[in-house]
Amino acid sequence: MAKSTKLLLTVILFLALSIAVNAQMILLLEKPGTVKNIKYRAGDQIYIKTKDELKFSGTINIITDSSIIVNYDVEILIKDITIVFQEMWFISLFSRVAYISGAGYLILDAFNRTINNEYPIIDKSSFIIGTSLIGGGLLMKANSYKRCKINKPWRFKVLDFSN
Repeated sequence: MAKSTKLLLTVILFLALSIAVNAQMILLLEKPGTVKNIKYRAGDQIYIKTKDELKFSGTINIITDSSIIVNYDVEILIKDITIVFQEMWFISLFSRVAYISGAGYLILDAFNRTINNEYPIIDKSSFIIGTSLIGGGLLMKANSYKRCKINKPWRFKVLDFSN
C-alpha cells in the first residue's frame, strides 16, 4: 500500500475510536499539598466506611457529582464517606506467602517424619516455625489496608470529562 493510503486509514481509525470512547466521571481521592492521589473509575474496586459505621466493598458502577453506586444496589453519598481503605498489595502478598508457607512447612515436616518413622510426628521446633509463619501472615493480613481518613487530610473530588 502507498504511504498516503496507510496514513488515511490510520486517521480514520483514530477518528472512529475517539467517537466510540465515552467520557467518564473520575472520583479522585487526593491528599492536598502532596502529589498523592488515587483515581477511581466505574468498574474499579473500592472498600469504604461511612458515617453510619457501615463498611461497603465492591465494584463502582456509576459515579455522579455527589454519590457513587456500588454493586448496582447501594448508593453512597460522597459526603457520607469517612474512610477509604486502600490495599497495600506488597503486605497482602507477603501475608499470603507466610501463612501458606507455614502450613506447607508443617505438612511437609510431618509427612517426612512419618515416612522416616520418627516420633513425635510434629517436632517442637517445626511447630514453632510453622505456627510463627502462620501467625505472622495473619497479623500482616490484618494490617494490609491503609486507612485514608476523609478531611484528615484526604479529600474527594469528582472530575467530569464529559465536556
